Amino acid sequence: QPGSITVRLSFLNNDAFLMFVHFVYSGQAETAHVSLPELLAISGLFGVPSLVHHCHSQLKAGLGLHTAAGLLSEASQVAPETGDRVALARPILQYVVENIGQLRERQALDKLSREGLVLLVSSGALHSSLPESEVWRLCLRWARLQAGGELASSPRSWGEEERSRVRG
Repeated sequence: QPGSITVRLSFLNNDAFLMFVHFVYSGQAETAHVSLPELLAISGLFGVPSLVHHCHSQLKAGLGLHTAAGLLSEASQVAPETGDRVALARPILQYVVENIGQLRERQALDKLSREGLVLLVSSGALHSSLPESEVWRLCLRWARLQAGGELASSPRSWGEEERSRVRG
């Protein structure tokens, strides 16, 4: 129609966008069934500070040793069109840095997605809490687990099947 504008937001998650629209009209957000990082990104993209604050509060309240890896993996999946993923994941990254010893001890970071690990390492957040050699060890352990091999095996001994599992 003349005078109308069509906006395509195909990079947004449907559930998170519907929750965003629900919040705009009702002022309420039930965040239990949507990706908090995705909803946070959408609310930031459209400039709804009250929802941004609500999402940050929910994200911080939900962070724990058992949830950090999952939330970081979710944050890494947010479409780049919605904004800076590192800024979006900052509360999660801060939690990981503050609790890196316990997370490694409990092997909680082993469950990160490949994109989540890339976000964690590329953000530079770990450099304040771990020496570079320990960041490397963390990545190598993750890769070995993805390859399904022995933790003691050298990546040089991996076959093409193991290498392809790490590449994703």
